[in-house]
Amino acid sequence: MRIAVMTAGRLLVAGLPVVCAGISAAAVSSLSLIASGPPTISSLSPTSGRVGAAVVIKGSNFDSTGNQVKFGLGYIGNLSSADGTTLRFVVPDNLNPCPPNSSEPCTTVLVRVAQGSYPVQVISAGGTSKSTTFTVTP
Repeated sequence: MRIAVMTAGRLLVAGLPVVCAGISAAAVSSLSLIASGPPTISSLSPTSGRVGAAVVIKGSNFDSTGNQVKFGLGYIGNLSSADGTTLRFVVPDNLNPCPPNSSEPCTTVLVRVAQGSYPVQVISAGGTSKSTTFTVTP
């Protein structure tokens, strides 16, 4: 959602004028502020499938790059969203329990994906979504 607009050479954020000290008019004219908040998941399609199934997450506040999906106890990293509302991933056969981009040391033991229900969350720069469930079938 775009919250900043240039009108008559002035920058407006949420309808209020903003003073940008030390920034040229040319820089301000190309400035866009994007509302960031925690991502939300509105749907998962399909909601069940085998390892290797392609899954589409619909929602909002996804970053253009660098999104992560927390799938059960593991992470699927570096997912892109061209429109901020759609992410795609493939149900992996193994999960990495180490969060991508973490600076903390992490063991690299992979977790095998088995039949069952897995909570799914989207993690972006704006935070972490509430979870929804994906069921892995045999």
